[in-house]
Amino acid sequence: MPTPSTDPAWFYSSLAQVSAVIVGLIGAILGTRLINHIAEVQLARKGIEAKLLYVQEMLADRASRIQRFYELVQDVPTAGRAALAYELFRGDALEDHIRQRAAALRGVLYEIPADTGGQKQAREELGHEVNVLDDTAYELRMFRFRLVPRPFIAMLLIMGFLTAAGIVWPLWALLEPLAPDRQNMLSLFSLGMIVLVVYFGYELLSLRKLGTISWPKRK
Repeated sequence: MPTPSTDPAWFYSSLAQVSAVIVGLIGAILGTRLINHIAEVQLARKGIEAKLLYVQEMLADRASRIQRFYELVQDVPTAGRAALAYELFRGDALEDHIRQRAAALRGVLYEIPADTGGQKQAREELGHEVNVLDDTAYELRMFRFRLVPRPFIAMLLIMGFLTAAGIVWPLWALLEPLAPDRQNMLSLFSLGMIVLVVYFGYELLSLRKLGTISWPKRK
């Protein structure tokens, strides 16, 4: 009766080959999708910056005509008028600041009587600004939410795991004991795979940096 072979070489070899094919497929898909996604994010960022520039000009324009605006909303308490002042927000909390400004202006809007003439005009202007600020804050939140899709992170983790457990580890076991030349080749191969995984990770981190947005410079 034939006895099964106890040589594990076929197992290590097959595992390494299958894992290499899977890693190559994942790398190709991830690389292609990552390139396309980066281009989409950069285009979306330009749209966000254009919207922020519009908001900045809108607020600055109101600041230049603030005295006339005060005359239109004479019934608004002095405490509520502080929300009408122009302020340039900076830093990573840009979205929160925009939401706070929209909430403050909305509070002033509710205090303006629904009358005719100047008060009606003031309500229309404030209502438009509140809507623009709300839309801008929403676009910022959605932009940052879509920066790094979760499938990209999952693919990177799977790729790293298969590289270590399915390729490098079996090859080291298959070639043991290692001759110096084989050891050097396998070490360089392992280093190359690590660099590839780290590169994809770096590109994903670069996407997060694109989410750091501040007010664009006014011309």
